[in-house]
Amino acid sequence: MKLNTAKICRLTLGLTLTGVFAAAPAQSATLSAHSEAAKAVRRGPAAVQAALTRAGTRRDTDLAEALLGYAETHTVRGQAAPTGEVSALTAAPTFCRGRAFSRHRLSIAGVTLLTQTVFQNGFCWRNLRVVSSEGQSVRRWAAFLYCWTNTSEGEYWTRRSVPGLPDRKRAWAQAQAGIDTGLGCIPAQRDRPIVDFNGVGQLRWR
Repeated sequence: MKLNTAKICRLTLGLTLTGVFAAAPAQSATLSAHSEAAKAVRRGPAAVQAALTRAGTRRDTDLAEALLGYAETHTVRGQAAPTGEVSALTAAPTFCRGRAFSRHRLSIAGVTLLTQTVFQNGFCWRNLRVVSSEGQSVRRWAAFLYCWTNTSEGEYWTRRSVPGLPDRKRAWAQAQAGIDTGLGCIPAQRDRPIVDFNGVGQLRWR
């Protein structure tokens, strides 16, 4: 049986071109979304908000992802004033501090896309030692089409019981900001707010 090589070549070429043309619309949509996001960022907050609204109305995850690429992380922090009392077990005073927090706000031109807040829920110290801690808690928020995934949090010692040096402890939260496809959260970027506290009542935030 003689093969018709010309016909086979035409068929192969046709299949190849079909594959190329089939891939083109998705690539074009992604480029269009990046262009739309860049234009909104250049025009300012009102344009960014309008682009987010359009993305939500169309459930346009490409545009939502493109906008997230322009987000910057801003840290907001807060604390309660310390209080002091004399311990019944020792002449040294025990001091306590209430809740402190570190909030990461992912935003574009003042328009917030996501927030993640870790709270250190209060601790007491005496003679350079952290004598008690109320632990940590976390609060997360995301605008429509955005989400948090791969979440974790905790509290651990970074220095403990070293003579002449104050104890140090850290409350932390970790997650990945992502795009909500309706079927799951696709991670895009990592975020980790931190509250450090020590045996002389000092706080540091990141």
